[in-house]
Amino acid sequence: MKTARIVLAVLIALAGAALAWRVYEGLRVETDVIALVETEHSGSLMELAAGRARQGQLLLEGGDEERLVKVANVLSEQFKLNTAVDFQKTLRYLAPYTRGLVSAETRELLRAGKYKDVANASAARLFGPVPPLFSVKDDPFLLATDYAMSMQSNLAPGWSLKDGYPVCERGDRHFLLMQCGDLSLEKAEKIMQGAERVYGSFAAGVAKIWCCGPVFHTARSTSRAKREINVLSVISVVLVALLGWMLFRSWRFAPQLLATVGVAFFVAAGALFAVFPRPHVITFVFGVTLIGLAVDYVYHSRSAGGAGRVLKPLTQSLATSLVCFATLLFADISAMRQMALFTMAGLAGAYLCALAWRPKHAKPCTCIGEIHGDEQLGKRAKGLLQVIVSVLVLVAMCGICRVKVSFEPSAFYSPGKFLAEGEKRLFELNPMGGGKFAYIKGKTLQESLEIEEALGLRGLSTVIPSLKRQRENAALVEKLKENEGKAYTELTGLKMPLEDKRGFLDAEHVENESLKKIVRTFSPRGDEIVMPCPEGFASSDPRVVVLDPRQTAKGMFARLFISAGKLFYISLAALAVLLIVFFRKKFFDYMSGVGGAVLCTMGMLGWLGIPLTCFTLLCFFVMAGLGLDYVIFHRSKPVPETQRTVLYSFLSSLAGFGMLAFTEFPVTRGMGVTLAFGLFFAYLYSFDEFFRRRRVTSSPEAGKQGRTNNSNASRGE
Repeated sequence: MKTARIVLAVLIALAGAALAWRVYEGLRVETDVIALVETEHSGSLMELAAGRARQGQLLLEGGDEERLVKVANVLSEQFKLNTAVDFQKTLRYLAPYTRGLVSAETRELLRAGKYKDVANASAARLFGPVPPLFSVKDDPFLLATDYAMSMQSNLAPGWSLKDGYPVCERGDRHFLLMQCGDLSLEKAEKIMQGAERVYGSFAAGVAKIWCCGPVFHTARSTSRAKREINVLSVISVVLVALLGWMLFRSWRFAPQLLATVGVAFFVAAGALFAVFPRPHVITFVFGVTLIGLAVDYVYHSRSAGGAGRVLKPLTQSLATSLVCFATLLFADISAMRQMALFTMAGLAGAYLCALAWRPKHAKPCTCIGEIHGDEQLGKRAKGLLQVIVSVLVLVAMCGICRVKVSFEPSAFYSPGKFLAEGEKRLFELNPMGGGKFAYIKGKTLQESLEIEEALGLRGLSTVIPSLKRQRENAALVEKLKENEGKAYTELTGLKMPLEDKRGFLDAEHVENESLKKIVRTFSPRGDEIVMPCPEGFASSDPRVVVLDPRQTAKGMFARLFISAGKLFYISLAALAVLLIVFFRKKFFDYMSGVGGAVLCTMGMLGWLGIPLTCFTLLCFFVMAGLGLDYVIFHRSKPVPETQRTVLYSFLSSLAGFGMLAFTEFPVTRGMGVTLAFGLFFAYLYSFDEFFRRRRVTSSPEAGKQGRTNNSNASRGE
């Protein structure tokens, strides 16, 4: 095994160098689900998701606006949210920049040359009950006041400001919206906890608080995943350790198992980061399958008294597993290539570590009170076992007709009742509706604003027009003065300013905090603008992308599923060729077990109503690799010691993967159920094939030869 040690040392050194290189450059891992598949608009969708990742909204519902404002103030003070708009401070900031601020309605009248109508409306406003918001000395027509008063209603029809908060009324219910930008995950989770219990005694019976937005979904998923992983990981480790002790009646296997798993992950991570600068986190989740395969190698090498005694089946197991995952290297999706490289490199590391380990205390596993198959297993017991297995397999396969394929985002993520209800209510109150977004990608924010204005969309330009639009507005106001200035002065007594020296408001250099929050809401990345758009909106401008996040996600998952399905068929074909090379005419006995396990697992998913998704489909690659391990070791050395080792290897993998079935996250729960049933049926088929072989060779001479082999194995020969 000297060669194995040398090769392993080289692999570890290369992996360490690759990881050190990436650490020096800055180790980064992709976490966004959109990054799994490169679709037509996945880049834009990723930019949108990245910019809005820390944004959220609190929707307060109650019967009285005054009480809602009180609750909002308490929330703002408790969590330092600062969501209310300081209207007076904002007006003072806008005062020097009102030269080009004209409401959309007034602008259309001026462009149509209806100067008299504008002057009459200004005079009516001047003598109305509402005082001007800006000085009439600089703004005699009160155009800036008209702009400020119409800004909120134009931006969100049906909403108005109440003490700095957007409010609206639907029937006998009132709603208040708090925009929360740049929230940390910890603060978002605390807010949700308070909102779910109706925020303490103060808000009880006064207001319902709903949490909406990406940051709350991320916070809830993160906290839930951490809690589940910590609990289930401890349970899995305890079960695997207990099963190992039951197999070897000693803890001496633990160092080898830990070393093998550690080397496998180290080599796998080194290979992954060497090729992919920023791998996806789902790769590491999928890479947990290395534990099951590493357990197989360690258990079989120790049970035999050393890897050299099971070198042939161990090598066959490695080869079939590598072939199984190799097809993923040719996927047109980066995430699949990452999974393949990680798993294959880890398998090579685990295999070499099993060969390189010096088993000082290892000795062949012996079983007390062995039952030698055909000698003590009666015909009735065998017949009953075959009937039970046949019925179980038949019932499982009947579920195939109930299997459904799903690309819906709900099959991959479930927000929970509380978050789902909040998103539903906010969607119903959204005046735009539809759920679509227009993503304007200008070179600068000013260019994006100009594109938005040309398209007639209501976004950031409704609050802060582009500099080009403000200059046009200023020119229109000068024409208004030329045509109606004298008559307006005689009517109102207000003088027209000789020269308007006020500046223009630049959205790229806003210093007022309230306006800054509005700019960040529409332009989280600084140059582009994103806003809801009405149904049916379309644009031929290449700088404008219309995004439907739900449909884009469905297309992404569909593409991932189709790609994984095609590669799995190719993988099965490649496995068949390899098995023909290894086992000649008997290859069908090995291949049928994998095929049967796949069909039965799909059937059980159908019975349980679990849809077949791209992630559950990836589990079939793992199932094929581990399932062939069971068959190879059962068939290579059909003795009770091997049966026992395969059994405990199967139970260890089941303890590791099966725990995922108890998680709340739909992706991991589906993967856990799929792997649990897949491993069970793979083991069952390998066991059935084992008995069928023993039955075929159950002649007196064969039985005598089998007993001789068992005796030799017990002595470690």
